[in-house]
Amino acid sequence: MKMMLQKYPQKSSLGMMGILKGAIIAETTIFCGVAVTWYALCNYPDFRLTMYRNCRPVLKGFYYILERFSGESPRLEDYKKWKVPEQSPS
Repeated sequence: MKMMLQKYPQKSSLGMMGILKGAIIAETTIFCGVAVTWYALCNYPDFRLTMYRNCRPVLKGFYYILERFSGESPRLEDYKKWKVPEQSPS
């Protein structure tokens, strides 16, 4: 008599652990992106000019955080260098 193989139900390919791993990878990627952007904003005035031209809310948040927590901000120096009116970016 032949022995029949038992069939077990297959686990779904994306279980709870897969979702958790995906979330951890996504959060790590976002954190690294923010850290690189913060570093560039702090150290490269040309990058701040690029952000001024293309993504002002990010630059506005950067200036706000610096002014709020350190009391210093390169905002006025940047505006003089770029020859733009001295007002908060909107």
